[in-house]
Amino acid sequence: MFLCQFFDPGEVLYAYDSPAGYGLMGLQLVAYVWFCYAVLVSLKHYPEKQPFYVPFFTTYTLWFFAVPVMALIANFGIPRWAREKIVNGIQLGIHLYAHIVFLVITRPSAANKNFPYHVRTSQIGILQSSPKGGEGGESFPHHAYGNSSFLGDSQPNFTELFSIQS
Repeated sequence: MFLCQFFDPGEVLYAYDSPAGYGLMGLQLVAYVWFCYAVLVSLKHYPEKQPFYVPFFTTYTLWFFAVPVMALIANFGIPRWAREKIVNGIQLGIHLYAHIVFLVITRPSAANKNFPYHVRTSQIGILQSSPKGGEGGESFPHHAYGNSSFLGDSQPNFTELFSIQS
């Protein structure tokens, strides 16, 4: 009731053009701080996973800041009559960018080399059937398991980009 005296909900053009939208942007910035902490801790414990975490961190840093920057540009640089369509299109493009990058860095042909797990998928059953429930029952090395046909390539092999060698 108090907020309605200073803010008219009828003038909201898109999700980030209201106090609730500003709250969403604040939550996204808090989530970014947590994301930075999680990546730094993961790199500290598994430095050999740097080929995954460095592109992951840089890509999603851009993703986290794209929405607040887009909202600022929309509020001050886009006319009100075109704001909703332009902002929705940009926001969908930002999400498409994030999904495509995640698809590429976790593709099956490079997943064992890039992805942050240090256990092969065929070894997960061993962890589940261990007497201690996976807590110290088996220990695996911290090195990356890479597909040997892709490790020495100087250029990408697009015919086998999304395939798993049997």
